[in-house]
Amino acid sequence: MMRAAPAWRDRAAISSVYREAKRITLETGILHHVDHIYPIKGLLSCGLHVHQNLRVLEASENIAKSNTHPLGESPALEGMTDLEIRLFIDSMV
Repeated sequence: MMRAAPAWRDRAAISSVYREAKRITLETGILHHVDHIYPIKGLLSCGLHVHQNLRVLEASENIAKSNTHPLGESPALEGMTDLEIRLFIDSMV
């Protein structure tokens, strides 16, 4: 993850997101995670470890999401399986 954390990142803002996840977990009793919207090791692209790429999700949602990418919800890829998307990406390289 450190390679995905640029020098210009706002460490205080990142810490704030992690504190928020902990606060929500304690308040609700439901485990929450900090999710990278654009995964650090995504199939279509790689995101950065910056506060703009972080959000708080219920742990179950985050685990189900796995390394999916927002483009995975793109109409252009609608109906394609993960394997079909991978083969499509590989054919472009």
